[in-house]
Amino acid sequence: MQVTCPGGQSVPMVPGKHAQFPATACDACALRAQCTKAAPGQGRSVSIREDEQFQQKLRAKMKTQRGRASLRKRTAVEHTIAHQLVHQGRRARYKGLRKNSLMAVVMQRSATSRSQHIMRRSIDSLPEVPPN
Repeated sequence: MQVTCPGGQSVPMVPGKHAQFPATACDACALRAQCTKAAPGQGRSVSIREDEQFQQKLRAKMKTQRGRASLRKRTAVEHTIAHQLVHQGRRARYKGLRKNSLMAVVMQRSATSRSQHIMRRSIDSLPEVPPN
């Protein structure tokens, strides 16, 4: 893979590593001020994450209708888990398996209660229907 700067200089690039442009090329370049803030005597440094191709595939998927639907579903689940973590935290409350097994039942009831609270709030936000 090659990376090319605005001045036309190219250097080899490996995802997950830094590509360093030669300082001699950057110092003499007329576009240096637009290209880098590196000190004179140092060239431009560029890095691309190791999973950049995977990230681009995910971005393309999120632009499709199916991708947006899966994102909406995931967001709803993540928000529910986040609300639960606010109340419970990430750690077990008690020492010992028996007490924490009981706590799992309590948390399940709490999650059910939370779901009912969310449903109630969404129903309350519906507009009033006048009686006939």
